[in-house]
Amino acid sequence: MNPGRVLACVAAISLGRPLGHLSALTAQCPDGSPPPCRSATRPAAPAPNSVAVLYFDNLSRDTADAYLADGLTEELIARLGQVERLTVKSRFAVRRYRGASTDDPATVGRVLGVTHLVTGSVRRSGTRLRVTVELMRAAGGDREWGDQYDRTEADFLAVEEDVARRVATVLAGWLLPTEQARLSVRSAYNAAAYDHFLRGNYYLARRDPLSLRRAIEEYDVAVRLDPGFSPALAR
Repeated sequence: MNPGRVLACVAAISLGRPLGHLSALTAQCPDGSPPPCRSATRPAAPAPNSVAVLYFDNLSRDTADAYLADGLTEELIARLGQVERLTVKSRFAVRRYRGASTDDPATVGRVLGVTHLVTGSVRRSGTRLRVTVELMRAAGGDREWGDQYDRTEADFLAVEEDVARRVATVLAGWLLPTEQARLSVRSAYNAAAYDHFLRGNYYLARRDPLSLRRAIEEYDVAVRLDPGFSPALAR
């Protein structure tokens, strides 16, 4: 007999309990813990219009252009988060997948608790940008929408707005005028100022003293180029 069951039997006899109580003394919960067992609860199913924008890949030859890929990702998250009918994961939630393989969208979707994923890449060549983006259903990896944009640097804001609008439309359907306005709120900013703003955000995320100084310098340039650029002023 198992030594543990022998000890339990001795304990039962010493307490004057019938051996029928042995099973109660030696029982274990499904997770291996002793009784009383916690009730097993299944996690709630993610909302059908939930989405996680994963960090875009920087495919430029210059690794310094990573600020464009990161900036596009974070701004898409911010824009889509303005649409109340969508459930959008924060940049902190998706940061763990920055630079990581996403060959298993089902697992990524299950971990993040979303039904849809947005992936993409940014490549700079001279003054031209190529942005590739794809919206997929996490469960099976089925592509629901995708596009490729070949534009100039000055059109980066327009690309960002178009991607956000297309993704929001696929997930939420016809957009209300107020929702369309929220998605295009940044498009009126000066393109050069916006570029410095994204550079500042990239350095700010590093959180070291030298990068913080670089971030302040970039925000300062953005404000000089566009005195009404409130996000740069706030930073």
